Formats: sequence, C-alpha cells, structure tokens
Amino acid sequence: MITEKEICEQFPITGKVIMEENKNYTEVTQANFHRRQGALWLLGKLSSQIETEVIKKNAEADCNNCYECLKDKKDERTGLSIAFSRMIVCPECGNKRCPKATDHNLDCTNSNESGQPGSRY
Repeated sequence: MITEKEICEQFPITGKVIMEENKNYTEVTQANFHRRQGALWLLGKLSSQIETEVIKKNAEADCNNCYECLKDKKDERTGLSIAFSRMIVCPECGNKRCPKATDHNLDCTNSNESGQPGSRY
C-alpha cells in the first residue's frame, strides 16, 4: 500500500489535494457510519418494542392460557376439557388464584389469596 508521504513526493500538488479529499471523505464516511449505527440501534429497539406489543395483544386476543379460553377446548386424546388437564396460572404473577388466571381480560392482582373477585378459586 502506498503511503501519504510517497503520494505527496510523487505528485507534489495533486497529491496534497488527493490526501485532503481523502481525509475529508474518511471523516464524512466515519460520521455517516456512526449515524447509521445509531439509526440501526434505534430501529432495533423500536421494532422489539413493537413486536412485544403485537405479541402481547395477540396473546390477549385468544390467550389459550386462562380458564375461560381453555374450558371449551377438548384434549384430542382424552376428550376432556384442557382446563381440567393442566395447571392454569396467571402469566404475569404465576398464581393460580389470581383473577387473570381465570380470565385474561381481568387485571393481575399478584396475589394467591382465595375468594378474589373474578377468580374461580
């Protein structure tokens, strides 16, 4: 690879111009690179947030995790309701007595106390 010094020795006038243009180009390219990296990082962050929201909304539309969504679905092998063949817990707090375990439209109470409004226990 030819060095800046060799270019300037061989082409005293144009060599300097080329090197200055190259230096300016390099600085602009680096600035564009960092700007692009920042934009890509932001885009990745936003897309993951959007993806999380979409997954959450789709999960709430027909969650297949709460008693209300599972009570009418039958296990193909046994013919029994899936709600009776698995432990149904709240997806947020993990408690079986939380109202959200009974119906995904209800709020999570983060409690396992029996007799909560909306809970089937």
